[in-house]
Order: sequence, then C-alpha cells, then structure tokens
Amino acid sequence: MKKPGDRDNINAVLHACEMANMDIFRELRRDEVMGSFIREWLKDEIEEELEKTRQSGLSEGLQEGRQEGRQQGEIFLIRRMYAMGETIERIAAFADKSEEEIREILEKPEEDPVWV
Repeated sequence: MKKPGDRDNINAVLHACEMANMDIFRELRRDEVMGSFIREWLKDEIEEELEKTRQSGLSEGLQEGRQEGRQQGEIFLIRRMYAMGETIERIAAFADKSEEEIREILEKPEEDPVWV
C-alpha cells in the first residue's frame, strides 16, 4: 500500500470476493469440520465483535436506566411535594414543567417505586 486509497481499494476487492463467495461460505459453515475450523480461525474477531456489542449494549442500558431513574425520582418528588401541600403552580415552577404536565403526573396511577 503505497498510495492514498489503496486500503479502500483492497477492502472493496475483499468485500466483492466475500459477496461472490457467500454461498460457498454458508455451505462450508454447515460442514462440521470446516465450520469448527472457520469458527476457530475467526475466534478472536468474533470475540472482539461480541465484546464491542456487549459494551455498546451495556452503555445503552446504563444510559436508559439513568434516564428512567431520573424520571422516577422527579415523579416521586412531584407527588411528595403535592402530598405535603404544595400548589401545582409552585411544583410546576420548581420542576420546570407546565401545570398541565404536573396534573398529568399526579393523575397517573402511582407505580411501585424501585427503591421501596
């Protein structure tokens, strides 16, 4: 690889070969001996991709969990403030929400909080 773009050209050729031979590859993969050889040959790449997928899934799950936790905490505080006698107007100002949003939260059936 001496010129810019050589790697891209090589990758394009490899991709074309891969697509042209996909049927052969699928047949070989079904063969017990060749299938185990292919899995062993690609073991490191497969494990690397699995780890990337796990990390990505873990990261997304943590992000979603944090968001859900924030929402549950906000709902808990809104309900608690209302139960302690705060007005909807003051709760809305505190939570930076409209009064309508506060009413919707208060009217929704209460779910069991995770922390109880």
